This record gives sequence, C-alpha cells and structure tokens, in this order.
Amino acid sequence: MILILKTGIRASPVFTSHSNNINVNKAMLRMKLQLLKLLFLWTTTMSLVGVVIKLLFWNIVHTASAQYQPNWNSIDSRPLPQWFDEAKVGIFLHWGVFSVPSFHSEWFWWSWKGARNQDTVDFMKKNYPPVFTYADFAPHFKAEFFNPDQWVDIFKAAGAK
Repeated sequence: MILILKTGIRASPVFTSHSNNINVNKAMLRMKLQLLKLLFLWTTTMSLVGVVIKLLFWNIVHTASAQYQPNWNSIDSRPLPQWFDEAKVGIFLHWGVFSVPSFHSEWFWWSWKGARNQDTVDFMKKNYPPVFTYADFAPHFKAEFFNPDQWVDIFKAAGAK
C-alpha cells in the first residue's frame, strides 16, 4: 500500500514533441478501451468491490471524453472533482502479480528483466527455475487474503472519507 500526500498542485500530463503528430481523439479512445479491458479482467476476481470499482472507473472514463488539445491551457481547463480539492490525504493501492514473489516493489519486473538489479536476479535464481517467466506468477495471484472490510477499517482509521 502506498500513501500519497496531496500537495494541492495540479498534476498535468507531459506531452512529448511527437504529441502534435498524433490524432489525440483516436489515441484517447484506444487508451480508454485498453484501460477498460484491463479493468474488467482484473475485477473479475473481485466481488462487490470489483463492481464498485468498475462503476467508478466507467464514470471517470465517461467524463474524461471531453475534447482537450495537447497544450497546458487546454489540459489545465479540465475540471477536478470536488473531493480532490477537499482531500488532505489520498490512499493509492497498487496490487498485482508482482505481489506473488513479494520481493522488491511493484517495479519487480523492471528490476528483474529491465534494469537487471543483482539482488532481484539473485532472488529469482535462488527461488524459481531458470525458465520461469513473469507471466508464470499469474496463476499464483489468487487474492485469498483479500479482505476489503479490513481495508475500509484501516482507511477510516487513517482519516480517509
């Protein structure tokens, strides 16, 4: 679990020099569809929490369909939800296949295959067969200890609303 302290600064996406050459609307639509596919796959293992997350995400995607241009004035004109400006602390959970080895962080794959950090490479050599791939962790991601009620209690105790 990662806690993100809200600083009151509006975060805006960074546009690279090639962003003017792409069709923003088509790229946005493709991104939305990919995010929806990923969300629906992920939430199939979740019960009521998954349904709530789907509805919230669908609302975000639907309201994000406004037309913006790849410049700061346009991007900064987007409305923020009321709760965002009123929130003092945000709680962000990032939970996935990387939780299976429970080593390093959510950047496990990059640490292992991208940056080839020696401690991560050694961990894999010591604990898994040489032909083991990142995808081989997926069948072991079962969420058997997932307890949303416990998380709600922890978040409430932390002051989240």
